[in-house]
Amino acid sequence: MKRLVILINFALMCGSAAAWEGFIPAGARGPGAAGTFFQTDIRIVNLSSQDASVSLTFLPSGSDNTAAQPVNVTVPARSSLEVNDLLGSLFELDGGVGAFRIESEADLAVASRTYTPSGDAACPGTFGQFIPAMTAEEALDRSVLPGISLSPDPALGFRSNIGAVNPSDAPATASLTLRTPAGDVLGTGTLALAPFGHLQQSTASLFGAQTVQTTGAFIEVEATSPVLAYASVVDNQSGDPVFIAAQPDSGTPAVLTIIAKQWVFEPDTIEVAVGEPVTIQVRAIDVDHGISFSGVGPFTCTSEQFGQCILLPDETVTVTFTPRTRGSFAFFCTRFCGEAADGSHGHATMRGTLVVR
Repeated sequence: MKRLVILINFALMCGSAAAWEGFIPAGARGPGAAGTFFQTDIRIVNLSSQDASVSLTFLPSGSDNTAAQPVNVTVPARSSLEVNDLLGSLFELDGGVGAFRIESEADLAVASRTYTPSGDAACPGTFGQFIPAMTAEEALDRSVLPGISLSPDPALGFRSNIGAVNPSDAPATASLTLRTPAGDVLGTGTLALAPFGHLQQSTASLFGAQTVQTTGAFIEVEATSPVLAYASVVDNQSGDPVFIAAQPDSGTPAVLTIIAKQWVFEPDTIEVAVGEPVTIQVRAIDVDHGISFSGVGPFTCTSEQFGQCILLPDETVTVTFTPRTRGSFAFFCTRFCGEAADGSHGHATMRGTLVVR
């Protein structure tokens, strides 16, 4: 049997930037309710044909983890590394709750399980939940968590915990809305995430939903920058948990209005979200104008002539696009619409700014 050699140190990985970056969004070592004691095990598969140096960093909940120090391990080519009780064995910690950041120059497949011994001699074994690694590219600034269940009776039904990981070195704020199966708002909450930060709260405390009974609620997540959001839904009678990863929320297209007149657009600055469909209704109120957007990729126009989006007086034109890149971009008039008598303003100055956040 091949012997796995684990090289452990507390230095940053050297060499080129990591080609693979992922996060185990929740892990723990410590006591829970009803005499439970949870720990997290991890499995790392090296998908490459070369030995892989893998950096693991524990991100304690509620902390700015910019300076958190990694532990490095080596996973042989096309092999799997098993680390049981990750916080206790590899990080040598008595306890803790948080997330884990994993980096390597090799492609990896990573999974974890957080669980507890049953504590029941009549029903031996363990129970817990599988928690997959989520790559940094899976982080979302707009997402939804389905299947949220709540019960005001701690001995019946279900309870739900909500968490998020910030995969960047800048702070992020996640605004959350809890909705009934019919879409009515049950409450709102906020998670203020430090750089590489992790937070987890019960749904009852986050949304003030201690008296809510539901098995089909959902949570909308809107973040100032992409985050990895998740939920853990727990059976109050058995303690059996289920992990729910956030899914992309396409939302409803933003509908904006722009008025075109000599020699301005009103408003001259509009903000939209990256990756979300945008609909803009544009109306000229004096003379013919045109409109075009730079940097947003292909867009459609309901009044296109000779490749230009034409705005005729008192007609509303609809422009649609989906921005793919964050930044500030110009929109401008594309049809000559005159000049001021004193030369101070005119067609060339008719511009605006599109901010993609």
